[in-house]
Amino acid sequence: MPSTRVEDLDVVWDVAGPAAGIPVLMINGLGAARGSWYLQVSALAERYRVYTYDNRDVGETGCGEDTSGYGIDRFARDAAGLIDSLETGPIHVIGASMGGIIAQELALSRPDLVRSVQIVCSWPQTDPWLAELILQWKSLFFAMGAFDWARNTWVCVFFHR
Repeated sequence: MPSTRVEDLDVVWDVAGPAAGIPVLMINGLGAARGSWYLQVSALAERYRVYTYDNRDVGETGCGEDTSGYGIDRFARDAAGLIDSLETGPIHVIGASMGGIIAQELALSRPDLVRSVQIVCSWPQTDPWLAELILQWKSLFFAMGAFDWARNTWVCVFFHR
């Protein structure tokens, strides 16, 4: 498992597929590690050079040296730094859930790095209901800690509003 220094953290990533394959970067959503793409990677790696990585604070990528709060722009800078280091040129980007938001921000802030964007189960802007949910999750996270927060809030993801 390689890692790449991007700003204040070491981003852990994997690669699969032929070295000469067209590059694809897969960006996961909130709390999902790079390994959760395993079914998609095995299918795509037959033709493409597929890169997956752990977002900041997920899996084997830590929180970085600057542990102050951060947003989607920081996740997008992490992705851009990884792409820059891979020296792939423009890359196809697939983002799921929060990864779709990161992909959108990446494409807007660094269009020179993005060949195309495929957004899966994501959204273009936050409506009032989701904004409130995020605020509640943030409050619970700090009150409960990461493990208990995950155990008690992920149920919301699997039920309709």
